[in-house]
Amino acid sequence: MALAFASLSLSFAACGGLDGRRVTRGPDEPVGGDAAGGKGGGSSGTNAVGGAEGGQPPIDNPFGGETFTGGAPPVLDGPPEVLEVSPADAEVNVEPDGSMALRFSEGLDEATVTSDNIQLLDGDEPVEGELEYSGVVSTFTPARRLSLLATYDVSVTTAVTDGAGNPLEATFASSFTVREGAWTAQRSIFTDSTIDSGRQDVASDGLGNTLFVWTTRTDETGNNPTVAYARWNNLETGLAAPVKLDDCTDNCSNVRVAVSPEGDAVVAWTNNAYLVRARRYVSGAWESRAQTLWTTPSNNPVQPAVAIGGGQVVVAWAHHQITPSNYYLIEMSATTLEGQWPTMPWSNYSVGYSAPNYESIGGVTAAVDAQGAALVAFTHNSSSTAASTPKGVYYASKPPAGDWEYPVKIASSNTVAGSPILASDGDGAMAIWNATLGNGGASVVASRFTKAKQFVAPVPISDPDLTGYVALGSSYALAGNSTAYFATWAQVVGTFTKTFATRFDVSTGKWNELPTIVSDNAGDNRAIGIDAHGNAILAFDQEGPTKSLVMAARYVASTGRWGAPDPLTVDANDFGFPTLTVAPNGTASLFYGPTYRDGPLRGPAPRGSYRLFK
Repeated sequence: MALAFASLSLSFAACGGLDGRRVTRGPDEPVGGDAAGGKGGGSSGTNAVGGAEGGQPPIDNPFGGETFTGGAPPVLDGPPEVLEVSPADAEVNVEPDGSMALRFSEGLDEATVTSDNIQLLDGDEPVEGELEYSGVVSTFTPARRLSLLATYDVSVTTAVTDGAGNPLEATFASSFTVREGAWTAQRSIFTDSTIDSGRQDVASDGLGNTLFVWTTRTDETGNNPTVAYARWNNLETGLAAPVKLDDCTDNCSNVRVAVSPEGDAVVAWTNNAYLVRARRYVSGAWESRAQTLWTTPSNNPVQPAVAIGGGQVVVAWAHHQITPSNYYLIEMSATTLEGQWPTMPWSNYSVGYSAPNYESIGGVTAAVDAQGAALVAFTHNSSSTAASTPKGVYYASKPPAGDWEYPVKIASSNTVAGSPILASDGDGAMAIWNATLGNGGASVVASRFTKAKQFVAPVPISDPDLTGYVALGSSYALAGNSTAYFATWAQVVGTFTKTFATRFDVSTGKWNELPTIVSDNAGDNRAIGIDAHGNAILAFDQEGPTKSLVMAARYVASTGRWGAPDPLTVDANDFGFPTLTVAPNGTASLFYGPTYRDGPLRGPAPRGSYRLFK
């Protein structure tokens, strides 16, 4: 990893209030280059910079020449002190790829320069990395990229001593804040500019490496998608070659992807017979071929839901079958990362229908927590109170090593007016959906899942004074982690459709009292993501003067506010359908395509467009 914090050349800032002593070398004397230099510097008696015996070559001095004369740093009277730190105390806009370094007033006992005594802290958690010591300088290089907008603390304890055994008088502490991210230029994920994307999806691992998946179309009218593809983007090295996941003869569609924090993945889609197919990526490699998870063809296209975590993968879907009789099925298939897919998914939840008591099920969504416990939620619709199964949002759960429980209804969900969206916080989950109000209006409601209480009765999260048209858009409209959830939707206010967002605080168990209007003009497609420090990104489509644009807004946790949205596309092209993934470190990938209206494309929109936030 190439690491160079802010200005680790290094232009270190002296720590205010510290002893002003300096141990200097002459301007023309090489550091560590004097063959006659004596031993010293540590309790072991070794030369800390390798310049004592044998005339070692000069070592680089990151502090611009201000260090010590000769071979080993001297040991002074009194306790050692930290003279300089980089990044400087309270410095902001620090680059996320780099090192932290400390310059001490004298030579230290190397045995006390340990990762227990010198730490870079993210909250209360030490950052993993490599600690080195040379001369009077200690350098810590993080094992991975630091998080955007995160504040890190530097700690040096009094267990650090000089060569004579004198400890620091007091614990040293400083802090710095990593810079905000920035969107890269728009690029296409395709190697062939003539390729036209059908459906597409995106997800990232814990480090911000992203897996893009898509199906192809043979022409610009959206007909005849034929192949499912996947392509990784490594945050450091860039795009890998695309991989063909499946050749569907004449129809690959409804592709979905999920990626675990460790970088394993599962992709699912449907083929020309509406069979659900899936392929896994485990330990850095794709399994040899795609597998059919259910061999009985459906009579309608199905949208599979996928989830991965805790060593488990889940694919679930709903479909309608006419033969042998009219009925709808919910299918839930789960296995371990490298386990065998069940030959028959658990599927004993089915409903029949006949006029006038029409019943159907659909809108399947899935989540897996950090321990591998799975949840699947879906909507049961009925146009008649005489239907055999009450209308509402249903869910089924599965422990990591157990069987699926039979679906049960979320209490008071009988006013459901749309498909649920499900997200996990690592231990529990949240579901949101549209609900119909008693006056015929609409609302967005949410229900939280915990292992102790299961799903609780839903609560409204949209503005209670607004009851007009509501659109959640896609399954990307809800995101969560161990500290918070974010939800987004569009709702009519007067004559305008506006984009709203609201936040749930896991520690208090409460949503914002009122949602925030992020944009005064919006379409029906939104995607939201949250990082490990509570910062969020919201992407959505919006009508420009002549075309549809993709916009993005930023929520900064330290201020608790949304910023103004910025256009990420230009009005000369027609874009929409954004999908978004935000990694724990705050990096993000936005994947979007052209919009189709009245057949042809409006404008020369590039296919499979993406932008990175890093």
